[in-house]
Amino acid sequence: MKPLAVIWVEDTCKCLVDDASKIQIEYQEYENHRLVITVSAPEDEMGRVIGRYGDTIKSIRTIAYCLGMKSAKQKTSILVDGREDLPGSA
Repeated sequence: MKPLAVIWVEDTCKCLVDDASKIQIEYQEYENHRLVITVSAPEDEMGRVIGRYGDTIKSIRTIAYCLGMKSAKQKTSILVDGREDLPGSA
C-alpha cells in the first residue's frame, strides 16, 4: 500500500500539469523512517510543478512532510527529477 504522502504528491502533481500521463512518481522507503519521493516530468511541464521561485514545490514538500509525520512518523523528502537543489528545497 502506498504511503499517504505519496498518494497526495502524485494527485497534486498530476493536477498541476496539462498531460498527467507524463508525470512519473517513484518512492523509496528506508528503515530509518525516511521516505523519498521522486517526481519526474518532461521539461515543458516541470515549471508547473516547481512554480515561480520554487513556491509550488516548496508547498508540496511541506504538506508531504506533514502527511508523512502524521500518518507513519516518516521524514519525507521530495526530489524533482532526482534533484534536491531546486528553489524551495531549503
